[in-house]
Amino acid sequence: MGPTAYALCQNGIIGPAMWIVGLCVFPPLIGSTALPLQTAGIATSSSFTVPVDKSYQFLLEFEFASTEARLQDKIVGNNYAAGCQSNPMSLAGQAEYGRPIPIRVVIRRANDSSVVVDSKFVTLCLQSHSNNRKSRSIGWVTLARGEYTAELTNLAAQDGLTHTRTSFSLVPGGRK
Repeated sequence: MGPTAYALCQNGIIGPAMWIVGLCVFPPLIGSTALPLQTAGIATSSSFTVPVDKSYQFLLEFEFASTEARLQDKIVGNNYAAGCQSNPMSLAGQAEYGRPIPIRVVIRRANDSSVVVDSKFVTLCLQSHSNNRKSRSIGWVTLARGEYTAELTNLAAQDGLTHTRTSFSLVPGGRK
């Protein structure tokens, strides 16, 4: 999706019609990319293109061995609260929100490797679930159009995820 189509999708008159016929589909900037959490310091990089100036959301995804394993999970959590985004550490220690997982996100411009974002996020709380999967928000970044490379680093080893595949993605999210 380019800037013109994005602007039209936000229009109160034209936008709904474009959504109905599927012209407002905005695919992930980075699709599901492995991010091992069992060992601290593991980093994963991915190049991507930002088509529209806006905020984008990094998601942390968990794929369990089965739906039963997802239901028994105590690491990711099974609840959400507004504080999960604004102040996740205020909810730390409450089992229903899972275990805090710190992740460092560094985003560089592709053309000169200059750092655009260098932030530590603490992900906490369930954002969604389906079958044998769960996801959490890592955090939001605001980016201008261009070519970038993202590097995500797991900052703390996470025990108990031996049979769980973990990955991240970068999506446009619902914010304008």
